[in-house]
Amino acid sequence: LRTPYVQNYNLDLQQQLFKNTVLTVGYVGTQGRKLYRYRDINQPVNPLVSTSRPIDNGPFAPSGGTFFYVNHFESSAASNYNSLQTTLNVRDLKGLSLNVVYTYSHAIDNASDGQDYVPNGTQPDNSFRPDLEKGNSGFDSRQRFVVTFDYAVPTLIQSRPKLTGGFHLTGLLVLRTGNPFHVVFFDDFNGTGEFFVRPELVGDPYQGTSAPDRFLNLSAFKVPCTLNPNGSGSAADCIPGTQTFGSLGRNSLRGPDYKNFDFSIYKITPLTERENLELRAEFYNIFNHPNFANPLLPGFSADAGFNGVDPVTGRGIGFLPITVTPDVGFGNPFLGGGGSRNIQLVARISI
Repeated sequence: LRTPYVQNYNLDLQQQLFKNTVLTVGYVGTQGRKLYRYRDINQPVNPLVSTSRPIDNGPFAPSGGTFFYVNHFESSAASNYNSLQTTLNVRDLKGLSLNVVYTYSHAIDNASDGQDYVPNGTQPDNSFRPDLEKGNSGFDSRQRFVVTFDYAVPTLIQSRPKLTGGFHLTGLLVLRTGNPFHVVFFDDFNGTGEFFVRPELVGDPYQGTSAPDRFLNLSAFKVPCTLNPNGSGSAADCIPGTQTFGSLGRNSLRGPDYKNFDFSIYKITPLTERENLELRAEFYNIFNHPNFANPLLPGFSADAGFNGVDPVTGRGIGFLPITVTPDVGFGNPFLGGGGSRNIQLVARISI
């Protein structure tokens, strides 16, 4: 193992457009080298020819004399990230502070997950062709648009400043494209014994789809072997000598977009020279827009055989649904993470 390293580089151009208004346009790039991944160096070299594991009766062999998986942990993966990043910053322009950020980027690697929580996230589908794993990073988000603002509302009645003054309006808007994913069959259709098999892409995975209950057309994915049509659609029905590696690229599919707007109104009222009363009304996802998590969540896997496999065609059946929202996809629900509208009222005295 060698120590992974990252190289970062950027170039920014900044221009003042108006008083208190600055535009920044920049290029930001990153390269990661010697990143961690592992490969099964005991994977059958050619599943078309042999699906049996070799026998080893050496001093380190288990009691049965057979090595099955030999996962070799190594620092051989690489990544790169390139982005256009723009920022418009307005500071206290007649009570308005505004920050607008737009990023267009692309993250590419051949291993996104050092521990392989996501199937094929670290270990290649074909451990002897890791070069074929190059694709979108698991965390790639091609476009991201964020707006934050705070507006100090002018005092409505000058003679009643404590009653009509001190109001602020704030907001946070986040729009971004979805993260990549791919589907696998959880059976040994390619004869490698890994049991997270990438399928053959034989159709349009988005034909007839609509989120969330029909997000992905599973009939577009076929098992990478020829099945005995009289079987049940399992890997045991693969006709010997027909197993191969699937053609679906790693992280070639894209999850749903994310849209969220949080808004709050608050008022600060001086009570004494040292004490202030702050009243807030906060609205998370104020428009109650439905957001859905990447199909990988919450189990970190997307199953092409979610509804079974057609034993005649070898294709998946039906559609893959999205079952969770982002706030629960990673665990327990938390406020403002893409769930339904939440309203919070706050009263606070600061000294």
